Amino acid sequence: SNFAVDGDEITAEKVDKATFTNTYSVNNVHYGPVAIKNYTDKSGQKPLVDGMFTFEMKPSELNTESVVPMPTSDTVYTAHNFGEYVSFGQVEFTNEHVGKTYYYELSEVNGGVNGMTYDATKTVVEVVVTSEDVDGVEVIKVTPTYMDEAQNPLKDGSGNAINNATFTNVYEPT
Repeated sequence: SNFAVDGDEITAEKVDKATFTNTYSVNNVHYGPVAIKNYTDKSGQKPLVDGMFTFEMKPSELNTESVVPMPTSDTVYTAHNFGEYVSFGQVEFTNEHVGKTYYYELSEVNGGVNGMTYDATKTVVEVVVTSEDVDGVEVIKVTPTYMDEAQNPLKDGSGNAINNATFTNVYEPT
């Protein structure tokens, strides 16, 4: 509206307002699987240190897509523990991945340390890529589900989803 002041009198004249429509697309999102390291040192002489354990992330055989996005150009991504945490690299998902599902296999590498029990568990992470409209903005969304090798979702004692892989090691030298 336009306003005019004439002495003590204010008059208003209605004008058509302009409407602006902004279309904005968030064309990528980054996601990387995580794991927890459970470590028991029965000797009391080999504490958990950063980089002590090695892990691999690779496309699972469950994939139906011919190309599976990975954190780097490597077909197998190698990660190490940082304390009790393991962060597998960040995968970039874009508009071309929307509507697709990807599967990643997480595993521990047997380091061959005498007296160390390594975890042979393979965890599968199902990553469903969708998009949704959030206040007029198309946003890419990634929904991960951590599963065992038989594709059963990992759950805690209360039936809640577990959102990480877990690898357990025991050090007991003989």
